[in-house]
Amino acid sequence: SKITSKSYSNFLVIYNKDLDNYNITLYELLGASDAMITDYSSVYYDYLITKKPIGLTLDDFDDYREHTGFAFDYKKVIKGKYIYDMKDFNDFVTEIKDNKDSGYKDRMSTIKFLKLDTEGNYSKKLFDYIVKTYHF
Repeated sequence: SKITSKSYSNFLVIYNKDLDNYNITLYELLGASDAMITDYSSVYYDYLITKKPIGLTLDDFDDYREHTGFAFDYKKVIKGKYIYDMKDFNDFVTEIKDNKDSGYKDRMSTIKFLKLDTEGNYSKKLFDYIVKTYHF
């Protein structure tokens, strides 16, 4: 809510309607980006396999945990740059600008913990699994 403009010299705020207007899918955007800032959305897992930096907005973490809740210990599993305030946001953007990724090791431990496949060929692997499992 603190970002009121969509144009900055070093980044762009994009909304779903912007993607629709230019006929771009979220996954095309994710693949072309240098980093992502997200909330508790499942897009975290999709972006995690890119191995690129992730900022996690947690300014409402206590309220979300109390009213909505998590199915697991969120901070134990979900790794990225935790963003609670504008200072954290600025630190994350500065890291990206400086080509630094202080959270890389933590994100790789999440990938390992979740047993995510980051090697590609996902459709072929799924097809092979279906053929093997269901004897097609």
